[in-house]
Amino acid sequence: MTKIGVFPGIEGGTISVPPSKSYTHRALFAGLLASGKTIIENPLFSSDTKATMNAIQMFGASLTEEKTEKIIVEGTGRVQVPDNIIDVGNSGTTIRIATALAALAEKGFTVLTGDESIRNRPMGPLIDALKEIGVNVWSTRLNGLPPIIVEGGSIKGEKTKIDGSVSSQFITALLMMSPKTKNGLTINVTGDFVSRPYVIMTIKLLEKFGISVEQLDEVTYHVAPQEYKPTSFKVPADFSSAAFFIGLGALVDKEIVVKGLDFALPQADSKIIDIVKAFGANVHVDKERGIVKVRGNTLTGIEIDLKDAPDLLPIVAVIAMRADGKTIIRGVKHARYKESDRIAVLARELQKFGVRTEELEDGLIIWGEKELKPCHLEGSKDHRLFMAFTIAAIIGKGPCIIDGFESISVSYPRFVDDLNKLGVRVKVISSE
Repeated sequence: MTKIGVFPGIEGGTISVPPSKSYTHRALFAGLLASGKTIIENPLFSSDTKATMNAIQMFGASLTEEKTEKIIVEGTGRVQVPDNIIDVGNSGTTIRIATALAALAEKGFTVLTGDESIRNRPMGPLIDALKEIGVNVWSTRLNGLPPIIVEGGSIKGEKTKIDGSVSSQFITALLMMSPKTKNGLTINVTGDFVSRPYVIMTIKLLEKFGISVEQLDEVTYHVAPQEYKPTSFKVPADFSSAAFFIGLGALVDKEIVVKGLDFALPQADSKIIDIVKAFGANVHVDKERGIVKVRGNTLTGIEIDLKDAPDLLPIVAVIAMRADGKTIIRGVKHARYKESDRIAVLARELQKFGVRTEELEDGLIIWGEKELKPCHLEGSKDHRLFMAFTIAAIIGKGPCIIDGFESISVSYPRFVDDLNKLGVRVKVISSE
C-alpha cells in the first residue's frame, strides 16, 4: 500500500474541485434506462464512476467518452442480462442501484460482487424490499452481504417498504427502477430516515430525465410507470470533495478559495459551509459566481447532527481537533457501514495526534487541542478518511505518514495535486 508523507504548512490559494460522484452515478444509470442518446457533461472519472460505466454497458448501454469533458450514453430503455458477473470494485452506489435495476431484465440471472469492502457492506434492507414485490434475490452467503444474485422478470408487487436507517442508496435504487415496472411502485421508508438530501438529489435528477416522483407524505413515494427521456445533463462540482478544502480553510490563517461550485442542484454536503461558520471560521459565499472563500479564526467546539450528511463526519472531526472545548457529533450511526467503520476508525486514529476522543454509538465526542503531534495514520482503505487525515497533518506540529494513497481514486484522483497547488508539501512513498 502506498503511503504519503505530509509536512505542516500551506500557502493558500484557489482550487476547483472535481464533479459530483453522486450525480455522475445517477446520470449514467438514467442514461441506460432512456432510449436514445444522453449526453453527460463534466462527469467525474474515478474508479467508482468507472464501475457504474462498466455496469450499464453490461446491462446493454453503449458509451462514448470524449476526453474528460463528456460521456455519451446510448441507452436501450431496458436492462439486459449481463454476460458475466458485474464487479463494482469499491462502489457501494453502483452495487445498490444495479441490484434493483437487474430485476428489470426480462429473464435470467445477474450476479454482482465487489472488493473486500463491498462484500461487507449491508444489502439486507434492499433485498427485503425487492422480495416484497416478488423479486427473487439472494445474498450468496445468506447473510445480507454481497455477492448478490438477482433473477430478472420476477417483479409482481406494486408496494414495498424499505428500512431507511442504513443507507439512502437503497431508496435511490428503488426510485430509479420504479418507472420501468409494469404498474409503478409505492415506497414506504421505515425506521430512522437518514441521508434524506441524497433522495432529494435522486428525485431532482429523475426530473431532468422526464420522470415524476409523487411524495405522498414525509416517508412515502409513488412512482407511476413512465419512460425515461434522453437528455443533456451537466454534472455539478462536488461539495463532498469541496468540504475538505472548505474545512482546511477554517483551520489555517490563509485564505482558501474554492471555485466552480453549483448551488442550483441539491447536495447534502453543502452543509459544510454552515458548519465551518458555526465553528467560528470566516466564510464568504458568492452563489452566483460559485465561489466560497474561507479563512481560519479562533474556533469553538459545537454540537451537531450529521444524520443527513454523514460523509462530512471525517472532515468535521478534524476541524473539531483544533476547536476550543469539546465537539459532539451525533446522528451518524450509518457511517459505520461505509468503506470502513468511520466512527471507530476516527476515534482510534485521532488519538494519535494527542487528541482525546470518545466513541458513541452514533457519533463522536472530540476535545480540541492547540498542538497536534506528528504520527503515522491508517486510512483503512477509505478515501474520505485518507483525505481528512491529510488535512489534519497539514496543521500538525510535525510531519505525518498516512497509509492508503490509492483510495483517493474512488472520488478525488487529483486530491494531492490540488494540495500542491495550495503550497502543501506532500511526498508519495512507494509501496514496500
